[in-house]
Amino acid sequence: MVDINNGNPLGPDVSGDELNIENQAAGDVLYYNGTAWVRLAKGTALQALIMNSGATAPEWGNAGALALVEEQTTGGAATSITSGTLDLDSHECYLIMVHLGNSNAAASSHTLVLNSDTTTSNYDYQKNNINSSTYTAASGAHHYVNSSTGVPQNGSAWMVILLKPCPIIAATFAKCHTVIVDSAGGTPVIEESFISWNSSANVTSVAITSNRTNGIPAGAVMQIWKVTS
Repeated sequence: MVDINNGNPLGPDVSGDELNIENQAAGDVLYYNGTAWVRLAKGTALQALIMNSGATAPEWGNAGALALVEEQTTGGAATSITSGTLDLDSHECYLIMVHLGNSNAAASSHTLVLNSDTTTSNYDYQKNNINSSTYTAASGAHHYVNSSTGVPQNGSAWMVILLKPCPIIAATFAKCHTVIVDSAGGTPVIEESFISWNSSANVTSVAITSNRTNGIPAGAVMQIWKVTS
């Protein structure tokens, strides 16, 4: 048995089952802090091993935790709802939640726009109805909610977008579920979409635009959440 006191091994290289760490307990983790090997006591139930905020050492944290980056609410009906200035880390995923509200929103087409880039050829887009197994490419368009699908005029539109910036490969990927709920009690319309924005730029702004004047109703909300682990 080889003791490790204050992180300094006594003796030759040994296998793991020969180590004895001070105060060791079942579930502990051993890591190197740049100077010595140190013990990280086990976490609590359902915690995950993540890097600390300084990216210098592992620590225990909540798996799948979300941190609110920002929230925008429209004071009146508008053609778009837009974030403030962002700096979306290419190593993280982001969850964008949008509630579009009233009949104008449900009957409109809505588009995801990154960095104010409205050039449709810069976006690769596929979509399908959630009940279909076939994805259809839509060249020159990247609408999430399409008025031609005959969604209920009195519906309420929700958008849930998972966004992953990745400047290393010059693209940002987004997966979206759009849900139109008929307030009259009809069957919800659910659409699933995938987008690739063909740019190496960091994502600094996110907007949802409408093809209708006032297609974004007063009180519409957009929240951007960072998936922290």
